Amino acid sequence: MKKLLEKYLWFLGRAMLVYFQPEIILVTGTAGKTSTKEMIFSVLSESKKFQGDIGKSFGNLNTKTGVPLAIFQIKIYEPNVRDWFFLVLYLPIKFLFFWLHILHYPKWLVLEIGADKKGDIRAMVKILKPRVGVVTNIGAGHLEFFQNVEKLTEEKLSIFDFMGPDDLAVLPQKGLRRARLDKIRAKQRFFDLADLTASSRIIGDFFHLSGQEIEKGLKNTKKAPNRMAVLENGGMTIINDTYNANPVSIKASLEFLDAVVKEKKSKRKIVVLADMLELGKNSVSLHKKMGSVVRKKADLFFTLGDYAAYYNAKQHFHSKEKLLEALLWEIREGDIILVKGSRGMKMEEVVEGIIKSLKSKV
Repeated sequence: MKKLLEKYLWFLGRAMLVYFQPEIILVTGTAGKTSTKEMIFSVLSESKKFQGDIGKSFGNLNTKTGVPLAIFQIKIYEPNVRDWFFLVLYLPIKFLFFWLHILHYPKWLVLEIGADKKGDIRAMVKILKPRVGVVTNIGAGHLEFFQNVEKLTEEKLSIFDFMGPDDLAVLPQKGLRRARLDKIRAKQRFFDLADLTASSRIIGDFFHLSGQEIEKGLKNTKKAPNRMAVLENGGMTIINDTYNANPVSIKASLEFLDAVVKEKKSKRKIVVLADMLELGKNSVSLHKKMGSVVRKKADLFFTLGDYAAYYNAKQHFHSKEKLLEALLWEIREGDIILVKGSRGMKMEEVVEGIIKSLKSKV
């Protein structure tokens, strides 16, 4: 059934691309795809060239079933069975609305793309043919579907396979082999991973935006839900970064935590971390490694889940209720709390529990 759905969606998606021929800016990477997409969209929206004529994917529609929905500019987060039944019927109608100019179809699309298995990205890119491709970073993530990081790297870099010399490839400065980079025909621009805005600035420059337009776009970027959202409550600061977790994104979250601590002059750093899922045979070793990193940075370290036991935190739990009980007993005014975990762990429920408890004490 899933294969049949994919074929149907891509039949319609390909028809949209052939008829309207939008220019596509495509983002992939182990972490930061959605945030980078949002920044690029916001920056380009400041230019008269793009204003009113640029669209983006909603949420994280980046899979073989999600990308066609993004092409249709569908605003849905995680479709359920009922949603899919509606969408199958609705997409041809929406195509007709675009064709009749009842709805306006953008000339530019900023999309993100991911892979569940080998060949996914290349198969989609062959149809999408992006004008600009961005790789945010590459590290241990979704290794359940790939033998090792090298195989994952090859999959991510296939985003550039159908790009020509007039197109733009935006890549991180470190971690990629020169021999592989030499196969990329597009213009190459590199950025420092420490600068989260760098890829957006490069793309702004490529399309001849002014420095003022780029800065304004970055300032106006809307943060995606549950991604490094800083919340103030009860004299404490909570960083809700619960959308997903892998070693790359956890390191980025810890760097963000340090930056917020300096800004807020917080007294203690508390890290609440759940399982990193989809890491395959490397799960145990990667949890041990990340646990060692976090223990050196955090004043208090709480963990949740089966694999999370390998973080070797002093306070480990298998239920959110027990975790919240222990966490709420420990936290006090002036603390900063980072909450993170893989999507399947639903750690936003822990954030909601903290906020609910703090509000009840007011």
